[in-house]
Amino acid sequence: GVGIGEGSNNTVGGTTPGSGNLLSGNNEGVTIVGATATGNVVMGNFIGTDVTGTGAIPNDVGVLLLAPNNRVGDLLPEARNVISGNQFNGVDLNGENATGNVLQGNLIGTDATGTTALGNGESGVFIGNTATDNSIGGTESGAGNVLSGNTFGILIGDLSISGTKIQGNLIGTNAAGDEAIPNSQTGILLWGTDNVIGGVETGARNIISANGFAGIDLGPGSNGTVIQGNYIGTNAAGTAAMGNDLGIFVNFSPDNAIGGTEPGAGNVISGNVSLNININGVDASGNTFQGNYLGTDATGTAALENGRAMLIADAPDNTIGGTQSGARNVISGNLPGISVEGPTATGNVIQGNYVGVDVTGSDPLGNRGATIRFTTGASNNTVGGTEAGAGNIIANSSWVGIGVFPDAGTGNRILGNAIYDNGALGIELNRDGVTLNDEGDVDTGPN
Repeated sequence: GVGIGEGSNNTVGGTTPGSGNLLSGNNEGVTIVGATATGNVVMGNFIGTDVTGTGAIPNDVGVLLLAPNNRVGDLLPEARNVISGNQFNGVDLNGENATGNVLQGNLIGTDATGTTALGNGESGVFIGNTATDNSIGGTESGAGNVLSGNTFGILIGDLSISGTKIQGNLIGTNAAGDEAIPNSQTGILLWGTDNVIGGVETGARNIISANGFAGIDLGPGSNGTVIQGNYIGTNAAGTAAMGNDLGIFVNFSPDNAIGGTEPGAGNVISGNVSLNININGVDASGNTFQGNYLGTDATGTAALENGRAMLIADAPDNTIGGTQSGARNVISGNLPGISVEGPTATGNVIQGNYVGVDVTGSDPLGNRGATIRFTTGASNNTVGGTEAGAGNIIANSSWVGIGVFPDAGTGNRILGNAIYDNGALGIELNRDGVTLNDEGDVDTGPN
């Protein structure tokens, strides 16, 4: 529709009435290409839709950026592009020249009202082939995009991608953040290194909810992702469930930070249908999970409708909580709590958390089933510790506080916790109820 090759500081569209273009039915709606094609602005257009913005006239790709330091959309509502209905990707940032670009305020995958799906066939935004240091959304008022109704909201496509900032967006909801417009697969699917989703700054929060599979999926080999301050599985107010099937999937992905100890770093990961977080695979090591609300609303005082809180499956050496100020997670109101499974699930540390109580540490907010359980060979993990602040509160479960099941491994250390008011035993070894003392023999069994 419009091609800019090596040109700089051009404007496609505008903010005054009638200045927007209808760019539909082409191979690409807008293409900007070349190392010197900088400072161009695309705003106020319908790209891939009909003239009403409610039906599709697809381009293959809505906007193709093969150039640095350009802007698609802006902060004013009048600058918003509707980039929807395209056959493949809404926006495609591709190649080593595609750096420093900013996408703000757009509707990508919905109609012009932001209330109805008009999806792009693949991704709302695709980033690939060494396209680094781009920004999707931002922290200022009006900077966030709506990325809903697509197959993937955002797809960061390979390990060469770094420095991407994803902030202030609505991914899987309508423009108000109060109703679902799912991406059929995943909100954010990420292969890459040292990218940021959310942040501690005012306005950095993404709402990542209602997507068909995961809210966030960190693919194998991706590492160094920082996920902070987001609502994942709730509405924009953090008051009601609007679940993804799975909140966060850390899949063979090491050294990521989910939450943190700074004020505002914690995520609300709640309301997800099957599981709020899955840390999966032998390569998913060195991840930290701190300061989050897992299973509660944004106040930390009420449970949302949740699946399982957390599954650590064959993943070693991850940290859930900690002894530092601000490291505590509130893990409450789930079905069930934390499950550590598999022979390579070793060296995981669960410390300083409130599990089964609200954010005050006093009011009951139990998990159903076992609050923490070890199965299928999980060995040499630690719940609590001897340092100040290492002990967890583990309370108000409908069944046991901690279960070391018959098929669990050995050496799982349970130290210094407050374990009380659970429906059955505080610590259940072997899943056979109370075991009488029998001094003088050689005992076998889990742990």
